[in-house]
Amino acid sequence: MKNLLMVIAAFAFLTSCGGRNHETDADARAKMSTAEEHSRQTSGRNITGEKMIKNIDHSTVVSFAGQVEYLAGQVVSKTLAQNSHYSLTLFSFDKDEEISTHDTSGDALVVVLDGTGKFTIDGREYIVNTGEAIVMPANIPHAVYAVERFKMLLTVLFPS
Repeated sequence: MKNLLMVIAAFAFLTSCGGRNHETDADARAKMSTAEEHSRQTSGRNITGEKMIKNIDHSTVVSFAGQVEYLAGQVVSKTLAQNSHYSLTLFSFDKDEEISTHDTSGDALVVVLDGTGKFTIDGREYIVNTGEAIVMPANIPHAVYAVERFKMLLTVLFPS
């Protein structure tokens, strides 16, 4: 997609140069088709060919809640994507399991996929149910506790 956008931007620049573009419309369409094809073939992959979102099928409709199982007495996590800019992780918590108080340098968005969780942010408690979300701000202490079994999608965006 990035390559396609670069081709489109370059084409727009060249056509705005008042006649200095000697490329035909057919040539431009061919370049865009090539860029679109490349984008389709490399969809979901970085420059080295590795999947950017991993551990989940691509081009398939999935249930996030179905991607992590409940295990008795455990917190289960499944990392979907992670680098220095973001982290995308699915979690399941058995009842009464928790992640103790900590903080992170990025804003953390939680979407509860199933059940109910209690989120303590800077000493204040929030109950979050299926289909609801909460943001845990960067550099503020927070904790997660399973009031009942629950699953969540955690997206953390780190500063550049």
